[in-house]
Amino acid sequence: MSDAAKIAPTAHYTAYAWHVLGLPYADLFVTTLGRRLFRAYGLLELPATLKGKPTKLLRTLRNRHLLIDRELERLDPDVVVELGAGLSRRGLTCVLDRGVRYVEVDLPAMTAYKRQLIDERLPAQLRCLMGDRFRVESADILAPAFGEQLAGMLQGAKRPVVIAEGVVGYFEAPARRSLLATVRGALPDSGAFLADLRVKAGHVASTRALRLGILVATRGRGAAASFDSEAEVRELLESSGFTDVAELEATERDVLSGVWRARP
Repeated sequence: MSDAAKIAPTAHYTAYAWHVLGLPYADLFVTTLGRRLFRAYGLLELPATLKGKPTKLLRTLRNRHLLIDRELERLDPDVVVELGAGLSRRGLTCVLDRGVRYVEVDLPAMTAYKRQLIDERLPAQLRCLMGDRFRVESADILAPAFGEQLAGMLQGAKRPVVIAEGVVGYFEAPARRSLLATVRGALPDSGAFLADLRVKAGHVASTRALRLGILVATRGRGAAASFDSEAEVRELLESSGFTDVAELEATERDVLSGVWRARP
């Protein structure tokens, strides 16, 4: 089995979504499976698709992804570590367009496939421009030893940011709590954590769209349940050691925000 066959279908799907949205460097990570999954979900929202409008899922994902990008730019980090980075284009954008040191973390099959795509598709001139500011590291973010690994990635940073987009929601409550405590333990007081943590209440339509899209993209496996309330999300973050916690305001009308910023 190839590395491409081992990676999560959602990585293919979201990579194609970023391509459809015209985001920088997203074309490097377009795959045949991503195109097929994107079209399959489009059939489930056929009225919007036939009118040439973005589906509810695409608008929800766009809101989530660009909210994180916007907040990342505001925080002006000197080092970024993205957990479960998948086939995201964000790392290359930060390194090539902003000169920010960036570390992507994922499981071995995913990181091997991403390195392959970058080697094959990114022009040599741009690979040279990246230098050693861009790294793709293999790690199990739920492993007991990951906290030490993460601390090493953040060592020496004055304004570090850790991102977890589309990751935390796949874990059940104990694993979520463990992961957030690990991030807080490794993150210096000057740092920040950005993550999407979905809340069901008040966002029923967009939550349903997102969960339906995940079911399509994961071929029926789905994701863990969303949080029941914003208070539950806040409690999770604060009990993990964060004190400055806020949900960012959605940029899209009638879609789920679900993006939270937490500081030590």
